[in-house]
Amino acid sequence: NILYKCIAKRVYTYQHLLWRLIPTTGETFMSALIINRWFIGWALALPLLLLFTIKGVASKNETNPQANNFKQTVKVLRIPAVSSDKIYEFAGQLSATDRAGLTFQVDGQIEQLHVKLGERVKQGQLLASLDKSDYQLAVSARQAEYDLARLKADQALQLYKKNLVSEDFYDQSQTRLTSSLALLEQAKTDLDRCDLKAPFDGEISYRFARPHQVVSSHQPILNLQRSDLLHASFDLPNSLSRKLSTKNSPKFEVTVYHLSGIRFKGVIDEISSAPDPNTNSYRVNLLIQKPDDSTLMPGLTAKIIMTAPGQPKDDIRIPQGAILKQTDSLTQVWRINEESQVTAVEINLDENGYLVNGLNAGDLIVSAGANQLQENQPVIVWKREGGI
Repeated sequence: NILYKCIAKRVYTYQHLLWRLIPTTGETFMSALIINRWFIGWALALPLLLLFTIKGVASKNETNPQANNFKQTVKVLRIPAVSSDKIYEFAGQLSATDRAGLTFQVDGQIEQLHVKLGERVKQGQLLASLDKSDYQLAVSARQAEYDLARLKADQALQLYKKNLVSEDFYDQSQTRLTSSLALLEQAKTDLDRCDLKAPFDGEISYRFARPHQVVSSHQPILNLQRSDLLHASFDLPNSLSRKLSTKNSPKFEVTVYHLSGIRFKGVIDEISSAPDPNTNSYRVNLLIQKPDDSTLMPGLTAKIIMTAPGQPKDDIRIPQGAILKQTDSLTQVWRINEESQVTAVEINLDENGYLVNGLNAGDLIVSAGANQLQENQPVIVWKREGGI
C-alpha cells in the first residue's frame, strides 16, 4: 500500500506539469490529451503489476515452504546399548597335541616290548628292543677292521717320514683308516637303534607289533601321544570369525558328554588362515590342560562353549543408504537429535563396513535415503505398522 501511494502521488505531480507545459487549444489540445491519457494509463498499470508480482511471490512462499521446514519420514537404525554376553555352542573333538608313530630304524626281531597300552612314559624311557646279536657282531667286525687300518696307517707314517714310501702310499693308508672309522661308527649307531625310546612324555595309545615278531625298518611299532595337554578342535563359522580379533576376546570352555557337569578352560592354540571351501568355516584348536585324575582322552566328542562379551556397538553394520559422504578417511551419516532434526556426524568403519567408533549407544541414525536430507531438517521416524 505504501509503495502504491508513493507511485500515485508522483504520477499526479507529473500530470499537472504536463497540463501547464502543453497548450490546450485546437490540435495541440488533442495531442496533449492523448499523451496525458497514455502516460496516466501506464502510470496506473505499473504499480498494479508490481503489486500482483509481489503478492504472487508471497503466495508462493506461503504454499511452498523451504526444504528445511519440511518433515521427511525416514527409516532409522538405533545403536544398541551394552548387551549381555552372547553364548555360542559348537560340536568338537578331543585330540592329542603331540603324537607320533614310533618305528625302528633298522630291521630285526622284536626281543621285548617294555610298555603296555595306556601306560604313561617319560622322555628317553626304553619302550621296545630288538635282538642285538647280529648288530653286536657287526660292531666287533668293524672294530677289528679299524684297528688294522690304524696300525697300517701308523707304519705308513713312519716309513713316509724316512722317505721309504711314496706320498701316494701314505695317503692311501690314511684313507683306509678314515673309511674304517666311519663304518665302525655306523655299526655302533645301528646297534643303538635296536632300542626304541620315547621322544617326549606321553601315553602309549596303540601297539602294532608283538614280541618275537620280525619287523622291517620304519614299520609302525607303537603310537605315543602327549597326555597332559589336549586339543579341542571345532569349526568356527566365517560370520563369527571377527569376534576373535576384537580387544575383548571370547572365553572358551570345553565339556564332554560323559562329564557334563565339568567344564575345562580352553585357550586358542591354532587357527587356520583360510576357511574350508566346503563349510566356509575356520578350524580352531583349543589347548586344554588335562588334570591328572581326569578321564579325558583323545577321540572323545566334546562341546565347545564360546562366551563373547557384550559390546556397545556389537555387530553393527552401517547400511549403504545411511552414508551421506564417504572417502578413504571420512564417513558421514545423519544422526537425529532431541529436536528430531538431522545433523551430520563423522564415524569410522572397518573394511567390512562395521562400526568402529563415532556413535554412542542409543544414537539414532538415518538408515536410508541420506542423500535426500539437509542439515537441521526435521524428520519423522518411520514405524512399522502391526499386522492384523
